[in-house]
Amino acid sequence: MSPRLERQSLALPLIVSELGDREESSILDLGSATSANVTLFSKHFKKVYIADIRDSIGTQTSDIELPLPSRSAHFDVVACWDLLDHLSEPQVKSLVNRILKCTDERTYLWSYSYRKRHIPKTPATFATLSEETVAIEADDQGDITPRSKGDVRRLLEPFSLAHSFRLLQCGLDEELRVRRC
Repeated sequence: MSPRLERQSLALPLIVSELGDREESSILDLGSATSANVTLFSKHFKKVYIADIRDSIGTQTSDIELPLPSRSAHFDVVACWDLLDHLSEPQVKSLVNRILKCTDERTYLWSYSYRKRHIPKTPATFATLSEETVAIEADDQGDITPRSKGDVRRLLEPFSLAHSFRLLQCGLDEELRVRRC
């Protein structure tokens, strides 16, 4: 593992201010699950669900299981951090289809993705330290080529890009997408 980097999150304050008016806000964290995320999310969301899908990375399955608390579960935010470049295209499509079943037109898809030429073999671990700060731990450079912005846009087509922030020095983009009607 490379040293832990702490960076300002510009998406989290936007999410917190937007959802502050909702009485029953909820978040689905797709991994990696950390106690820091659960603690911070619990301050701002009525319901926090963890469905760590990182075990699907590198498998041959094209279907992503998304263990949800019930068939009627609904989420205002889905945190999908550094997963899109590590899942196969069929897995991303499966994941997006499953996310669509538990979201609506007000749902945010909050993601981090690399813009480097080569990225680590395994996803980074993210820990929200405060409403403005996220810690990032990742393996040293690997040999995976990240998806192009066009491919990401195509795969996440049901979600429109609302905000994109560059986290300088660590080569990541923090993106906040909103589900289309």
